[in-house]
Amino acid sequence: MCGASSGTAMAAAIKYIKEHDIGEDKRCVVLLPDNIRNYITKFINDDWMLKLGLLTEKECMDKQTPKLVSNPVWGQEHIISNLELKECQFLNVNTSCSEAISLIKSTNCDQFPVKDDNNEVVGMVTTTGLMSKLNR
Repeated sequence: MCGASSGTAMAAAIKYIKEHDIGEDKRCVVLLPDNIRNYITKFINDDWMLKLGLLTEKECMDKQTPKLVSNPVWGQEHIISNLELKECQFLNVNTSCSEAISLIKSTNCDQFPVKDDNNEVVGMVTTTGLMSKLNR
């Protein structure tokens, strides 16, 4: 993986070899003066190439699809009704945080929808949300 300066050095070496009729029994050393670090976010980034119109969307997708081994993305061949779903548990807005944490631990679920006293869903309690509050 090298950058444009290395490409220029290699092109110059090939030109020199051809012009001076260097034989097959000879060796030629080419120093590649840079690496690709400066280009990581540019021409080797498919999103950047797509944004500039240097790649089509199909080319971009094809580059990301394995060619040798079948590798379907999980979920493309499934629908939600085929999954084994647990019955949804709701928390009430008056549920204490301590009770919510206990429920998370006992059910191994990391989020629960929350309903108000009118049985309307008003939001979600998540493990991440509770932990960030506890950390403060």
